[in-house]
Amino acid sequence: MSTPSLKSVQFILHAIIPVVCSIILGFILCDMDIFNPNYHTSQFIHTPIIASVFYFLLVLGKPKYAWAGLFVLLVLTIFVVHSTTVILISRDLFYVAAIGAAVLFYFKFFKQGAHFNYLYPAVTLAGLYSAAYITTRVLHFVILRSLGYSDGHMTVLSVASTPAFYGATIGFAVGLGITISDKLLGTLTA
Repeated sequence: MSTPSLKSVQFILHAIIPVVCSIILGFILCDMDIFNPNYHTSQFIHTPIIASVFYFLLVLGKPKYAWAGLFVLLVLTIFVVHSTTVILISRDLFYVAAIGAAVLFYFKFFKQGAHFNYLYPAVTLAGLYSAAYITTRVLHFVILRSLGYSDGHMTVLSVASTPAFYGATIGFAVGLGITISDKLLGTLTA
């Protein structure tokens, strides 16, 4: 196997483990609903794909590839989720940007402390994901409400509670997957 293809296999294996961790946790919490793309629970599948691919592209040390990869993942999200209106496309844009921001923030400021404790990445990413999910969901809600697209029955608190749950659990699973992939396969390097 040539060096570039070996790197590709290592990259794919590293990226798959956080996805598998998230699917297992999602299945435990939400059962088969995670496989229904019409439910919010499908986030347990596509969120870790976005997060782990972007994270490991950052690890490889090629920022332009990481940003290009995040853009491709945004386009794929719009395509897979069947976003056909400006409102749905803006939701997907906020969503992918939030995931990218949480992963980038972890990579820049918290990755160095991960060797102290196996759960450090999981707990850190759970907090960062929750904050990113809540911020973007509330921001999207406020924009929609200001444009007259809200039904008026929802409050900022009710809008923030579901993203907090998904952010914490998916962030925990992705962080645990990153730790497991590094321990099983060694740290991915450029």
